[in-house]
Amino acid sequence: MAGSGQTDGMTLDRLLAFGGLVPLVSGCAGGFDDAAPLPLPPAATDAIHIDRVEVRSSFYNPRDAFHEAFEAGVRPVLDRCATGVRPVTLRAWIHDLDRSGSLLRDDGRVHLPGAVELVERGRVIARARISVEVSTPEGGLPAHRTAASRAFGEAVCRDLFSR
Repeated sequence: MAGSGQTDGMTLDRLLAFGGLVPLVSGCAGGFDDAAPLPLPPAATDAIHIDRVEVRSSFYNPRDAFHEAFEAGVRPVLDRCATGVRPVTLRAWIHDLDRSGSLLRDDGRVHLPGAVELVERGRVIARARISVEVSTPEGGLPAHRTAASRAFGEAVCRDLFSR
């Protein structure tokens, strides 16, 4: 069969079939940050609270030092603006996150761009793009993460809860 050309034709057919799947698969690669914003229904603003925070990025999604710092920074802010009893999950997609990086931009400011979804029982009930910039605090990486995370939480409260 190797000399018959069938293998080449079969391989070409398989590659063409696979090539047809690439646009479908690559459409999923961008994450939920590509989706359109979805405002939180007014009745939900007083009814829900954030019981879980998930952090995702294009690199990897394990719970790590960045996740811990992010949750510690946003949690107190979210607890003040989402005071209801219905539990929801906050999914934060952080664009191009270098989890070990300083979050510093070329202009010396700490920058954290992303998007969030509020998820209740597997259903997205709200979605927003969030991007924050803060002055660079003293204290290096831990201080950068804390300042950016607090500002991110404040932006979530402002943009989703109008608080």
